[in-house]
Amino acid sequence: MLKLIQTHMMKKRVQARAAQPKQAVKVEAADIQRKLAEYKPGAQRASFTGPKLDKKEFEGAV
Repeated sequence: MLKLIQTHMMKKRVQARAAQPKQAVKVEAADIQRKLAEYKPGAQRASFTGPKLDKKEFEGAV
């Protein structure tokens, strides 16, 4: 019973938060340019090589 009440109260809190008016944030173009000028990419590169699938495994998944 206690769990039911806790769940109900949590749902009510989430609904109340969702009902609050959203605040729009204004971003200036100059701010974007300044941030881009400060950006320096790191030496570390993203790795997009994931686990390899052999042909038999791939065809079995389809």
